[in-house]
Amino acid sequence: MFTLHRTDSAQWLWIAGVGLTLGSFCSVALSTFPVQWTVALLIGLLGVCGIAVIGQVRRVLLAAICIDIPLQLDVYFGYNFLAGERGALAGLGVSVTTVSLVVLYGLWLADRGSGVRTVPSVSLRTSLPVALYLLFAVVSAVLALDRMLAFSEIFLLLQMVLLYVYLVSWIQSEDEALFVLRMLLVGVVVEGLIIIVIYLGGQNIDIPGLTTSVTDSHYDGDYFRPGGTLGSPNAAASYLSLLLGCAVSLWLTKPRTLDRWIAGLACGLGGIALVLTLSRGGWIATGISVSTLCAVAWYRGWLPPSAPILLVVVGVVIAVLLAGSITKRLTEDDGGSASSRVPLMKMAFRMIADNPVLGVGTNNAAIRIDEYSGGTFLGMGQWRHVVHNNYLLIWAEKGPLGLGAFMWFLVAAIRRGWRCWLAHDRVWSLLAFGLTTGIIGHAVHMQVDFFKGRPYVQLLWVMAALIAALEGVIAARGRRAGFQLRQRHV
Repeated sequence: MFTLHRTDSAQWLWIAGVGLTLGSFCSVALSTFPVQWTVALLIGLLGVCGIAVIGQVRRVLLAAICIDIPLQLDVYFGYNFLAGERGALAGLGVSVTTVSLVVLYGLWLADRGSGVRTVPSVSLRTSLPVALYLLFAVVSAVLALDRMLAFSEIFLLLQMVLLYVYLVSWIQSEDEALFVLRMLLVGVVVEGLIIIVIYLGGQNIDIPGLTTSVTDSHYDGDYFRPGGTLGSPNAAASYLSLLLGCAVSLWLTKPRTLDRWIAGLACGLGGIALVLTLSRGGWIATGISVSTLCAVAWYRGWLPPSAPILLVVVGVVIAVLLAGSITKRLTEDDGGSASSRVPLMKMAFRMIADNPVLGVGTNNAAIRIDEYSGGTFLGMGQWRHVVHNNYLLIWAEKGPLGLGAFMWFLVAAIRRGWRCWLAHDRVWSLLAFGLTTGIIGHAVHMQVDFFKGRPYVQLLWVMAALIAALEGVIAARGRRAGFQLRQRHV
């Protein structure tokens, strides 16, 4: 028989009190504060409640950081609308990730001060490329015409460096790595559902703190491209393409039932959502990621015979259901979308030629477009936007040293993923390589699009940090296996 103990009574009284407090807060705040502040405060209170109930502060905060990537729970200060329309990071963003990082580092410092022996040290060796990239962004800001725009990106990159260092330093076990990966894929499930719902409903969702986007893509208006909560279809496709390879790798490892369900839902809902975005770059990136992963898994004998059949069946079903939109996207006139990128590339090269050392300044290319778009580069009717090539954009804004640091960051992540693959660990090598193939596909996608917003930057850096952490996890497993083997021989 169920008995209500005193501790249970106290807990339920506490929960009831919190519920009344939150209800009173909502009724007062909605009529007093701006909507974004109300949402931010409410999320903070819910986070505190979740921490109190679950009791695992770090895991709750890491889960919030992962889910915050697609949902973009931000408040922006000093927003520059013109720069935003032209592709800049247009304001100083404070997000759930920002608050979570402050709390995580506060807990880390508190543990260090209390002398807890299990507190990890800062992992500096793996963090050197990201630290250098931040340094060159700060140096290039010297030439920035708009210092507020430069500081907006520097503030974002500072958060990403702190997040990278935290993940690499704290993820020291299989369970911790799997938790972060699981939360990333929960985000894919949520975002996939949102994209499918707005596609079927034919309209945006617009509630306080959560806004979706839909882009018309055909002149007759007979189909559209949902962008979910990520701002645009191409941005949503980039987010999904980065993580679908991870979902496939988790499904192939056949872990516990919960993880396989999460991986399966992420593959199914994320795959459908990716097709609905009609992003050719996202399709190519995902194709590279998933096909590379499946090819090397097949080579090792880790690909079940049913997996290719399942992928073909899913692909055929999606192709049949969305054949019209896919065919039009691949065969019909794109309204000059591809050809418009050529003048933007010429403009970027002109910025690079005039500013060969430090670039035009961090996050300042958008406000220098009018200066560099004259003559044969951009006519009066051409699209005024930053170049749709992430490498050229970094080169133009941060100079060759900034681009070099970014390339070092990418190559180091891919190299670590390959080393994990060579370890021949049936589960963790495959998971690390799933993350790696996502980055490889994204590296190709960055040649035809730019990725300056927080979601794509944050996801890329989290995945790179996970690969570095998994390298340490696999090495620790190898040491334990070697020790156990020596013990058996003794």
